[in-house]
Amino acid sequence: MIRVVLPDFLQAHTGRARELEVSARSFSELIAGFERDSPGFADLVDKKATAVIDGEIVPDPMFENLAEHSEVCFLPKLSAG
Repeated sequence: MIRVVLPDFLQAHTGRARELEVSARSFSELIAGFERDSPGFADLVDKKATAVIDGEIVPDPMFENLAEHSEVCFLPKLSAG
């Protein structure tokens, strides 16, 4: 199972859960599962979140495979201004 850690702004799409365990073989499969349950989740992640997979920031995670016990954290994107 993949451990998923969510920031506050994504928790509204997951029943207010801060952490979840889900089954997925890839990041794109993980996102597709969330999108099925909460339409708009994928777009929100794309625009406002940075993915951290197993402790490493991944700029373009859609093609990343996940190991059986991977951890995926979503962090708010930082913007300069």
